[in-house]
Amino acid sequence: MCLRSRKHKIDITPNDKNDTLILNEVFCDRVDILISEDKKIHTKAQLLGIAEKVFRIEQFLEKVTAENPDLIDYKAVHWLLCRTCNVKPVLQLNKERKDESPK
Repeated sequence: MCLRSRKHKIDITPNDKNDTLILNEVFCDRVDILISEDKKIHTKAQLLGIAEKVFRIEQFLEKVTAENPDLIDYKAVHWLLCRTCNVKPVLQLNKERKDESPK
């Protein structure tokens, strides 16, 4: 049974209701994972038993790099990792991109 037919005590604001609609897609297996920094989404996911499918950005990056260590060499993944952890490498990477771009 999907969430649409259930009422949630946590759904107070329109944003809360939208969060439930998004989680509904994960709950019904129409979406494999959800990446969010929203605390209420993580609370609802825990209550619904789908917390293993809902990640924070940092958690997702750790999972992806652990499962696919070969991808770390790709600039896009490196950029994402640096962006969440440290500003300096991002600035260096942006400089490299500008240097590589055609003039």
